[in-house]
Amino acid sequence: MSQKYGVKMTLQEHSPLSAEHLLGENFAAERWFDTKEERAEFLKSYQTPFIYYRRSDTATLNYELLEK
Repeated sequence: MSQKYGVKMTLQEHSPLSAEHLLGENFAAERWFDTKEERAEFLKSYQTPFIYYRRSDTATLNYELLEK
């Protein structure tokens, strides 16, 4: 089965991670999955605060759903 359900992740405007020495302002990453359910589970896990975040930290990613 080919992976046909994807997520494209980009940084939000003014994200501290867009600094040139970190990810850069043109950062983009894609993840692909076999099913919509796998994609939904991935999104859920990425939108839950990471265990090592400080209480004031928040994720600074935009998520775009992709399909082939």
